[in-house]
Amino acid sequence: LQLNIKKTQNVYELQEAGAQGVCKTHYVIREDAKAERIHLTKSKDLNNCQQRIMKDFGLAYTEKCVECRQRGEALMGAATYKYLMKPS
Repeated sequence: LQLNIKKTQNVYELQEAGAQGVCKTHYVIREDAKAERIHLTKSKDLNNCQQRIMKDFGLAYTEKCVECRQRGEALMGAATYKYLMKPS
């Protein structure tokens, strides 16, 4: 994995291709200088995908969403990944 990041920016929003299709993806990068580590959090909005290849089903972690019920949406789809990296 190779990342070129700007020192002045730690949040990135982009469209990313994957098995779920081309989805809106957010990256949050936090650097821990003392431990010489980079914390990377990646969140994909699975409700906002085009060219869907496959559909994921699962309820590993769910939370009740009062606003979603009011809008008529039972579940919101998202996938979040956390990485701990050492720069080199």
